[in-house]
Amino acid sequence: MVRPYSIYYYIFYDYKFYNSGIQMNVQEDFNKFMKDAKRVLKVSRKPDKDEYIDLAKISALGVVVVGGIGYIIVCLGHVIGL
Repeated sequence: MVRPYSIYYYIFYDYKFYNSGIQMNVQEDFNKFMKDAKRVLKVSRKPDKDEYIDLAKISALGVVVVGGIGYIIVCLGHVIGL
């Protein structure tokens, strides 16, 4: 008859094996992230003035639209009585 391992074996030894696998995946993921980040930084550039102004206009328009939708929802809530 084969004697099963005690609960301590499953808690400590299997946990070490499982944890080492996670650590390897974290290290590989970190190395991949660093490689991708270096590639992005090589290709990126500082936006010129016109591009920056366009981006600011689009962002401001988005804030106004979202704020307007929120204002309409609040007004409807007051009319309905919520």
